[in-house]
Amino acid sequence: LGEEVRSTQELCAHALEGSGVNPGFWLRGLTPKQWTFSPDPQQVQSQVWGLFTQPKVQVGNHLLVATDGSGGEHGRDARLRRVGWGLVLLDTANVHPLGIAYGTVSGLQTVPRAELFALVYLASQTDGDVEVLVDSSYVVKGFSKGSKFPQSKNKDLWGSLWKAVEGRAGILTVTKVR
Repeated sequence: LGEEVRSTQELCAHALEGSGVNPGFWLRGLTPKQWTFSPDPQQVQSQVWGLFTQPKVQVGNHLLVATDGSGGEHGRDARLRRVGWGLVLLDTANVHPLGIAYGTVSGLQTVPRAELFALVYLASQTDGDVEVLVDSSYVVKGFSKGSKFPQSKNKDLWGSLWKAVEGRAGILTVTKVR
């Protein structure tokens, strides 16, 4: 026997034992899905602080909002990736945060989806004129095209965004930042 075969002989006992539970892996070399894919988030979870604890936040003069989305430690592996979103409502006159919200995203786990989810949350939870600082070109370009432009990705969130924008009082302005 060659060295490659001799060095793996200890796995024979594991293969015999494991073939009853995971035959695809031990007899055919096919990794079970549950070993490499984490379950999809079943429910969106969010945390809020400050003004976002109110049912509907009234925004106005000297207020600014910044949103963001990001991936977790497994960001490069789509099977394991989990993303989150966040936003902060800032009083620019006193440079003081008035409200913070953040959470998880349902469905496909991509950073652009998390970025968009933050804007959907903001639009649905606020009334009044507000400028939103967004670092996602995907979100800024999509927002600038308006509700009549059919989006090919994240249709559920784009639909929720336009519904929230239509139902809120005031103007929502999205500004691209680096």
